[in-house]
Amino acid sequence: LRTPARPRYAPVMNRTLLFALSICLAFASIACGPPWKVVVQANPNPMTSSNKFFVDAVSFDKLSIGGTDEASWQSSKDAQAQASWQGDKQAMASEFSAALDDAREGVQRAGAPPGDFTVKPHVTWIEPGFNAVVASRPTEVKMDVQILDAKGTLVDEFTMQANIAASISNEALGTRLREAAKYLGRITAKYLKTRLGM
Repeated sequence: LRTPARPRYAPVMNRTLLFALSICLAFASIACGPPWKVVVQANPNPMTSSNKFFVDAVSFDKLSIGGTDEASWQSSKDAQAQASWQGDKQAMASEFSAALDDAREGVQRAGAPPGDFTVKPHVTWIEPGFNAVVASRPTEVKMDVQILDAKGTLVDEFTMQANIAASISNEALGTRLREAAKYLGRITAKYLKTRLGM
């Protein structure tokens, strides 16, 4: 019996499939990376021998909102909106802290400074986002986290970002900001656990 001749395009198809598979694997490896970007990371790791952390209040110093500074952004709002914004920041700080507590598991939290280490979370950038009938833009929150030792020396620093889709169910900016803060709190706890080898 004659073996049917292979179609001439078979090698081309195989190469195309192999290339597509390699691209998919590359994207998968990126997606599976950690949800933070390391800025500074002490080596050797000083957090392997002690793990009591004091978590400082979330800072909003020099915050950029929608491409402008906070004061300029606030100046375009009425008194009610300005008061609401202050409440939103307080709520973000509370949600971040609560989410970190829920996710920290074996990470010990000091009730007062300095602890073995101090975690200093700082919101640097917010894109408020919006939800309209024909278009929407997610709310984006960027945070920088520094970890200092008991002497105040920088040990680790990393950045992360939360993207919360704007929809009918969370039309209020404050709701989306709270969701973002929860996510960032959980990621901070995950980073600490990773550095502690948990």
